[in-house]
Amino acid sequence: MQSYGITRAGSRIQNHMDKILANLSLNLTKQENGIFHWKQSQDPDAYIGYRVNGDGDNRRDIRDIPVQEVANAVYAVLYEQFSMAQEDLLRETARKLGYTRLGGNVLAILNAGISYAQQHGCTEQGSNGSLTLTREGIARAEAAIEAFKS
Repeated sequence: MQSYGITRAGSRIQNHMDKILANLSLNLTKQENGIFHWKQSQDPDAYIGYRVNGDGDNRRDIRDIPVQEVANAVYAVLYEQFSMAQEDLLRETARKLGYTRLGGNVLAILNAGISYAQQHGCTEQGSNGSLTLTREGIARAEAAIEAFKS
């Protein structure tokens, strides 16, 4: 609803919007922070972009960012830094996405992005506990950085 500029919606409008979305046959991913709709032709696990949070009306709530996008920002940070402790990675990923405060919601979504990256074999934890990119992660980072530039 927020994506369409609807800030206040009752149950009738929400139900109407749910029916419209159901008729579009979009790909869905259910995550801790909600349900995300993807184009029918889009594979959420192949998504390579990330966006910096905007200002004012263009500001996105962290809960509106899918875990795939957060993981792409994680890849970009690790590509630039090579290796980081998780606490530092959380802080730098938040900055890359345009968030300056690490509140509970922000930390939860960022941790979910790091977990997603690990589950998909793109990051690994070294013997000292720091995180680095795998070969797959390096390829994803390069694609994410290139997508960000364009």
